[in-house]
Amino acid sequence: MTPLLQKFSVTLTAALAALAIFILVYAILLNGVRNGERATRDVEEKIASLKQEEQSARAAGTLLQERRADLARITAFLVPKDNPVVFIETIEDLAKTTGNRLELTLNEGGRREQELAFIALVEGTETSVTRYLRLLELLPYAITLDTVRFERVARDGENSGNRLTFGLRVRTQ
Repeated sequence: MTPLLQKFSVTLTAALAALAIFILVYAILLNGVRNGERATRDVEEKIASLKQEEQSARAAGTLLQERRADLARITAFLVPKDNPVVFIETIEDLAKTTGNRLELTLNEGGRREQELAFIALVEGTETSVTRYLRLLELLPYAITLDTVRFERVARDGENSGNRLTFGLRVRTQ
């Protein structure tokens, strides 16, 4: 082999090796760029998603602020489950105010979740018992009446009185 051919062969081999290394480095860099683009796209999508969640959270916060008075009014319709004393005193005072006698018994069997259940017995004149029932409906509580029974009864040989027996359920907090 002549020195010129040998020099050409070495130069060609070196050029091909350099080209192969260049192509390998280019492929590695191109793959890195693609991975970077993919990662950038994923981060941009995550940012867009978080911005949308932030907007939703702000809208919910704004709605909550706007509805705070409504929520307070609704909550006022509910009796505190751990302290129903004010509610019980209110319906007892209502019976006294209307001139009736009231017996109130807790009804554990008629109770549902988030409710207190009572069996109420109201005795008085027809007018006073009817008035009690009407005023009971006007109380600012979420009250449900069921199994209502109205009967005339004799009291100690006197004129007949009236007895109203009903189940009373009230929503609790």
